[in-house]
Amino acid sequence: MRKLIFLFLAFIPVFFITSCKDEPVLEKNKSAVQLGIRTFNEPTADKAVFAIEIEKFLLNIDKIEFELDDDWDDPEGWGYFDDDEITIYGPFLVDLMSPAAFNGLNLGNIFIPNAVYDEIEVDIDISKNQSVPEMYNKSVYITGIINQIPFIFWYDDDLDFEIEFDDGRYLELNGESVQLMIEFYVPRLINSMIDGGIFNAVDGNGNGIIEIWEGDPDGNSDLADEIIDAIEDALDVEFDDDDDDDDDDDDDDDD
Repeated sequence: MRKLIFLFLAFIPVFFITSCKDEPVLEKNKSAVQLGIRTFNEPTADKAVFAIEIEKFLLNIDKIEFELDDDWDDPEGWGYFDDDEITIYGPFLVDLMSPAAFNGLNLGNIFIPNAVYDEIEVDIDISKNQSVPEMYNKSVYITGIINQIPFIFWYDDDLDFEIEFDDGRYLELNGESVQLMIEFYVPRLINSMIDGGIFNAVDGNGNGIIEIWEGDPDGNSDLADEIIDAIEDALDVEFDDDDDDDDDDDDDDDD
């Protein structure tokens, strides 16, 4: 099993599939967390990036875990923590290249026990939803263009994507509402694919498509692991709480 970084979901039949969940009920000693994801296609001066285009990027998310900071203890004995994490179960199927993802997806509100969390882990597993046939029995599916030749990549194993908060920050929940946004950067993915040797991919069987997966007919199997590794570099996570917003407003006034 590989450990990486990433996240999230949406709605189908056009872009995504979501789990049917009841609206959360506010509970004592928990904080409201608004989950979201947004894809960015930031400008770049690297001409090599323009030789690669990502058209579709599907992921099947089995569950999302909020990982407790090792130094945090449950001072009140609330009993929420049988383990060192809080788990949200899917599955959720998401297309990170959909228009909705570029506009920013609101994934809904959940209530998480008040504690200090140092990272999020997203577990990816194979999809059993036959309504999206390209993802059936796969966990990752990507299509696009490499040097004007179509390519298909897929992966059919489970993965752990870990997202750590930037600059040594922690997600400290204390009853205030928090917005948590997962950010996916397309140029970072492409640059990492280039560093991993993606331009060495070939259409070995001459069918007009570069095929990349374990045991593919084109001989590109080694590049499959490089693409999986590249996902880590493309992801980030940010959060804002009500107190931070107030502090930012105060700083602006002082300026």
